[in-house]
Amino acid sequence: MQEKYGGKLDIKGRIFKMERVLAFGCHPDDIEFMCAGTLALLAEKGFEIHLATMTTGQVGHPDLKPEQIVSIRLKESENSAKY
Repeated sequence: MQEKYGGKLDIKGRIFKMERVLAFGCHPDDIEFMCAGTLALLAEKGFEIHLATMTTGQVGHPDLKPEQIVSIRLKESENSAKY
């Protein structure tokens, strides 16, 4: 017996439901490009969504200094998580 959207049986046969998702990305915007649609659908179903980015994106721009691009990437991440 399996419930829709992640329900499973534990070893005693009780049904439990996974309600949290943690998405990992190596670089800023990896999560958004790779699985934003899936995360949005899961959020609509009531899942609690968490994002973890492993780097700051400090070398992701040819003209800006690392400190500047880190500040921009952090703001972009905060803004994208609001929606």
